[in-house]
Amino acid sequence: VSVDANDSIFIRTWVAIDDCGNATSDLQRITKRKTSNNGLDSIAPQIIVMNSLINGSTNGDTIILDNCKTPNYLKLNDVSVFDNRDSLPLVRLDSTLITGLCPINDFVLLKNYIWAATDSTGNRSIFKITLKYIDNTPPTLQNVPNDTIISGNQPLPLSNVTANDDCSSHNVTIGLTIVEQGVDTLVIRTFTAVDACGNTSVKRQSIVKKRVQSNTNGNIWVGSSDSMRLNLFINQSDTICLRHKPNSSGYRVQNICPDSTNASGTFEIVHDTCVVVRSVTVGRSTACFRVCDTTGICDTTIISINSNLLVRLENPRAMDDDAKTRRNNAIDIPITLNDTLFGRAIRSVSVMVQPYYGQATVIAKASEWYITYNPQREYCNTRTKDEFMYELCTDGGCSRAFVRVNIGCDSLIVYNGFSPNNDGSNDVFYIEALDFYPNTFVTIFNRWGVEVYSNKDYKNDWRGTYGNKPLPDGTYFYRIALENGKIIQGYVQIQR
Repeated sequence: VSVDANDSIFIRTWVAIDDCGNATSDLQRITKRKTSNNGLDSIAPQIIVMNSLINGSTNGDTIILDNCKTPNYLKLNDVSVFDNRDSLPLVRLDSTLITGLCPINDFVLLKNYIWAATDSTGNRSIFKITLKYIDNTPPTLQNVPNDTIISGNQPLPLSNVTANDDCSSHNVTIGLTIVEQGVDTLVIRTFTAVDACGNTSVKRQSIVKKRVQSNTNGNIWVGSSDSMRLNLFINQSDTICLRHKPNSSGYRVQNICPDSTNASGTFEIVHDTCVVVRSVTVGRSTACFRVCDTTGICDTTIISINSNLLVRLENPRAMDDDAKTRRNNAIDIPITLNDTLFGRAIRSVSVMVQPYYGQATVIAKASEWYITYNPQREYCNTRTKDEFMYELCTDGGCSRAFVRVNIGCDSLIVYNGFSPNNDGSNDVFYIEALDFYPNTFVTIFNRWGVEVYSNKDYKNDWRGTYGNKPLPDGTYFYRIALENGKIIQGYVQIQR
């Protein structure tokens, strides 16, 4: 129950209970001296790093990695242990996983590892390492179209640009820049992908729109044929310049049918000869423009706008899942039920990191996706959950999440001691596999038979208190009533 540089103190408790519930107990205190003169081993085992990923690290180090696509997970045998007397010291590995979220956190994944080595005389060494996965890699833009040349009466070609990011969600946006080049127009289309951590990728496409001479009069050059139809997204704009032959002057443009326009689009004459068209809402707008030179020769062009909703490619958002099963029982986990797909169909689901204590397999049932988790034979542990990582992909990209599985044992195991000192370890009266026995009625008595705690649906949350005040250290007695009528009785030791 306590250890210092020289002594270890052990307390033995004997308890006798008769059929009527009368109880008596006695304690024995044993002090075990550690001195260099009595021949006992006082040297703790030495933990030696064997994995190249953490080679050269010291106890308590944090290693920063920019590799969210394939995270590295450490194992028990990534260290070796040497002891001066014990050839086989006991080695244990505990780990915790924290999922970060940009831009709230400066990490995407945080994995803490603690190796503990204990020799046969109780000497103990601890080695701690933290793997911190950050996202400094921008998304990868895909299907970006090549530079091209089109006729002035053609709408801009459609694009299906997507982006892929290994660590976080992202959005793809499209911007347009119009540049006059003599009689032609250069349209620079900019595709930008920004992930949740602020990493940005930019690709550009250049489109040259060649001027088309009017079919009605050879003296007038316009930016389209007699009629032009533009397909624009909401808030997208384009510029059409209507003019005479190159290097000519003294001409003007006017809208001769303004009543035909409506609120779905706007037409603005700029620089006397150009028209800026802009999509406002979903619908169709039409305007008629007449171009005349100083001699009175005129030509007319009709410009129509088809306004469409902007389709933005949203990356899916996979969310972590929790599940539970029993020893030797496989379970189908509907992992996509809580994921956000933004209306897009799932293209694929893959297991990226297999669980430690079982096997995960992807299956599709009708329109739903499941992962079958099959635990190792005879393995159970309700205190430590098994975990694995999956990835789902849609046309908008891919996203990853973790699934944590509680593997319950077949029968209840009542632990007969705990130390509620708020150190985060063994702080509650714990009953193994309690999740599989709902409505379990737990009652605790002191050694005089006085009830100090009761709960009709116990959740492994009693911290050795009575009326929110800590009870004295000592022996207490429990009565556990299961929903099926079975009664379990025994004692529990509180020792802070």
